[in-house]
Amino acid sequence: MKFDLRSLSTAALVALQGALLSACASAPKSDTAPAPAATVATPAAAPASPSPAPAAAATTPAAAATAVPAKVPTAREIVDRYVAAIGGRDQILKHGSRRVTGTLEIPAAGLTGAMTAVSAKPNRMAVTINIPGLGDMRQGYDGTVGWSLDPTQGPMVLSGKALDQRKQQAQFYSELHDAKDYASMETVGLVDFNGAQAYKVKLVRANGDSTFELFDPTSGLMVGMISTQDSPMGAMTITSTIGDYKPFGGIQVATKSTQTFATGQKVNLTVSNVEYDVVDPKAFELPTEIKTLSSGAKK
Repeated sequence: MKFDLRSLSTAALVALQGALLSACASAPKSDTAPAPAATVATPAAAPASPSPAPAAAATTPAAAATAVPAKVPTAREIVDRYVAAIGGRDQILKHGSRRVTGTLEIPAAGLTGAMTAVSAKPNRMAVTINIPGLGDMRQGYDGTVGWSLDPTQGPMVLSGKALDQRKQQAQFYSELHDAKDYASMETVGLVDFNGAQAYKVKLVRANGDSTFELFDPTSGLMVGMISTQDSPMGAMTITSTIGDYKPFGGIQVATKSTQTFATGQKVNLTVSNVEYDVVDPKAFELPTEIKTLSSGAKK
């Protein structure tokens, strides 16, 4: 399951990729078509830009004005403005751990579950979703071992590209977009995304994996993401729409997310609360089943 809400750090919520895909695989297929790919608009046709919104404003994409700068900024400028919009680098670095609670919904299957996601610097995370009738779907990374444990797939220790992706997802300060984590960052252009304009930024990591992130040109906030992730069902493209920013711990957090999978499945996430610096380190200990598998793999 992919909940890549960067305002929550690509750590905790991104983590449930495999569990979500498993749930979607067993759920009835949605009749809703996947979100259309973003199309590039001509920057020169955009009207003049107003003054930027205050950094701390909890602006939602729907409420943002449509006026945008005539000159398309660089990827670094767009990312830095996003960091400022959610609270600023210093405020983000004040925190060393995070607990997120909320609900997850798979509309086509009529399923709703409670979610708890914990994460800590530099790269630890553990996520649990309890869906009535299916049970607990869990995933995590303890700094070394990436794992998943759920009723549909059983215990699994990640390796290869799946483990590499989990390491990326577990980075606690990923919203800062540290230059050392990327081989390149470039602005694709001003595009149409869900009926509004957005700056589309392409991020390429050293291993060649690429992700597209979309940002509101007026508020600076992230409004979406397009990525391809490995899963038990193979590589899958996921388009995420995020918004409804609210302040927690001095940081603007996107509390609504809709993930649209290439299969047409949609998954909705609603964040109800975010707490900082309250996570017990024991929360990242490997489950017994994962310890057994991990020990066996090392022999």
